[in-house]
Amino acid sequence: MKKVGASNSVIQMLLFVAAWITLYFALYTTGILTEAPGSLNLIQWDASWYQSIVDGGYAYRETEQSNAGFFPGFPTLWRMSGLGASGISVINALLFFSGVFILIKQVRASAFELLYLVTLPSVFFFFAPYSEALFYIFGVGIIYAWNTKKMVWLLVFGIGASFVRPMFFFLIPAIVLAFLLKEGWKEKTRWHYISLLACVIVGAGIGFGVIGMQTGDFFAYSKSQVEHWNHGFGIPSLPFTTWRGARILWLDTFALFFTLLSGVLLLKEILSVVVKKKKTELDAIELISLGYISMILVYVLFFHPEEEGRTSLLSMNRYVFCSPFLHYLLVKRIRKSVPSFKNISLFLLLIVVTLLVVGFPFSNVVEWDHAPVFYYSFIALFLVVQSLVFFRFKFSIWLQITVLLMNVLLQMYLFNSFLKGNWVG
Repeated sequence: MKKVGASNSVIQMLLFVAAWITLYFALYTTGILTEAPGSLNLIQWDASWYQSIVDGGYAYRETEQSNAGFFPGFPTLWRMSGLGASGISVINALLFFSGVFILIKQVRASAFELLYLVTLPSVFFFFAPYSEALFYIFGVGIIYAWNTKKMVWLLVFGIGASFVRPMFFFLIPAIVLAFLLKEGWKEKTRWHYISLLACVIVGAGIGFGVIGMQTGDFFAYSKSQVEHWNHGFGIPSLPFTTWRGARILWLDTFALFFTLLSGVLLLKEILSVVVKKKKTELDAIELISLGYISMILVYVLFFHPEEEGRTSLLSMNRYVFCSPFLHYLLVKRIRKSVPSFKNISLFLLLIVVTLLVVGFPFSNVVEWDHAPVFYYSFIALFLVVQSLVFFRFKFSIWLQITVLLMNVLLQMYLFNSFLKGNWVG
């Protein structure tokens, strides 16, 4: 498929948005979808916590959950905009599509790669009063500033992204590892890594400072996350589960598959550089992105709550599929792999491992009234179809259409479910 130019990509995104809105409301008028987005039903789950920060600032409660567990970047934007839930959701959508436009210009993505990004099921979070869109535009800004060697903008976007989300846990190891694998201690390049590291720390420091000044406790965020959101350290417990069981397990399992794939690819690069003494062919942002997505897996395994003694994949799909770093990896890798026995075997092996760690074939799926084998078969088929987009097939246009249509319908189902007040991620 041909690469898309700047003007073509804007037209394609506008056509996609128009088609998406038309299809959503067509399904709504027929009763297949039951919710139309509005100021009331957009305020669900984390959005209500952000709204409480906008309306009354931060408050930390020692005995219960409070909004001190959320970073100040997005509520600051929301407060400054003076908009309601619908208005800020439109702003978020514009930020997201702007970020996608900048990203595909950087990598000269094909039309399919562009559409695959905007149809990933969890992308609907960019259309809600969540922090994902603001983090996304700053994250894409980091990628742009790095690739164009614009140091001032790297500082701005790095601090901004870390002010929106405390990503130091994910990015610091990723940046250090990328530096060691890609550069070594080179005078010309080391300041890029050092500058980005400094930005991550500074942005997080500002975020902790804002929360601390308003609550009177500079450890309020950490205390809230550990004591009331159950993000303290723990040992992983199999099989993995997720909140709301079968309705969302397939989606968090899809995200888990991508983190495992990223971890394997990163390990492959480490062994190639350290053991085989080869020079990595990946660019610095690819290495940082692999490290970032792999650290999501570490975070979920060791710092996530348990449900009935099993590690929960709670919110994993949002962490992964709304990440600019995953999107960068996708446009660099989609339709690039040769369908060799080795490559296909790797994907199949990871699919099997993914199914095993979420309980196949021995664990009953929560709230699933039928034989678990049918549910796991659906997940396996879904992962196989999604994996095929990474390979170059001569006649792959029908596969591409199938994947895009499937993703759009799932995205709409999840958005409708979110608007109904159901947990999605």
